[in-house]
Amino acid sequence: MVPLTQTFTVIADGTPPEVTIESPNRGQRLIGGECALDVRFADEGGSGIDPASLRVVLDGRELEGLEPAADRLTGTITLPDGAGHVLSVEVRDRAGNRAFASVIFEMLADREPPELRLDLPAGAVAAGVPTALTGGVRDDGSGLTGGLPVALLDGRPLPVVPGGGGTFAVALPDLAPGLHRLLLVATDAVGNRSTREETITSRRRVDPPAIRIEEPAAEVPAGSAPILVAIISAAEGGEIDPEHLSVRLDGVVVPLPPRAFDPATGRLRLYLPHALSPGGQYVITVDAADREGNESFASKEVLGR
Repeated sequence: MVPLTQTFTVIADGTPPEVTIESPNRGQRLIGGECALDVRFADEGGSGIDPASLRVVLDGRELEGLEPAADRLTGTITLPDGAGHVLSVEVRDRAGNRAFASVIFEMLADREPPELRLDLPAGAVAAGVPTALTGGVRDDGSGLTGGLPVALLDGRPLPVVPGGGGTFAVALPDLAPGLHRLLLVATDAVGNRSTREETITSRRRVDPPAIRIEEPAAEVPAGSAPILVAIISAAEGGEIDPEHLSVRLDGVVVPLPPRAFDPATGRLRLYLPHALSPGGQYVITVDAADREGNESFASKEVLGR
């Protein structure tokens, strides 16, 4: 039998692998105490990366406990503030060929709290009716923890629903009449905190009183003291508070005589203690509030002729 022989050639792997540091970037200015680590390896057609040869050195100190995948190493590194941080990566293939890469970058301190905004209703909210408040939050530094602020109503957590572009909504439950404390807290990744504390007023009725000034007419004889007649009515089920009625003539409060206001009819009647001058223009204002605290006013311009 003739022996079977085969000739082959062994080519030594003399090409080093490739290593690329994707993050942090060279010259990058990072804000906060942490940054993402992302390193890529490649040894196409070679003997392959030797994971045991990997060395990652940050500012002269070798990082331990890193577990690279076949072609990538990811993680998070914590840094003190300052410029000139140096990250270097060394790796070899199974043939012993060495690859090296390094970057210099800067870590800036994040001492700015997040920007927090809350859009409040113009007045009180209706008791027993669910209400949603909107707002916005922004953090250009280390980033917002959890992506949303924390909301507390009278010390109890409230759900915060994210919206687009950093906006959010806070759903208020059915509130009992009275004053309620709403607290919003936004915290970034390094502990900077912004708070917003507001008092929410809840009332059984939120519609303001209606005021109609019937007299005087738009023109009043000069030299006379006009009579003011106004009809004031609260919203359905409400009641006008006589202690919160006032009349102003050109901004000056006019004293109300006893029984000037009749709660049964809602009629306010009194003489204005001021004789109008010929050609003079005057503004009469009536202010009113109901017992729930809802306020309104009405004004009328009067000309002396």
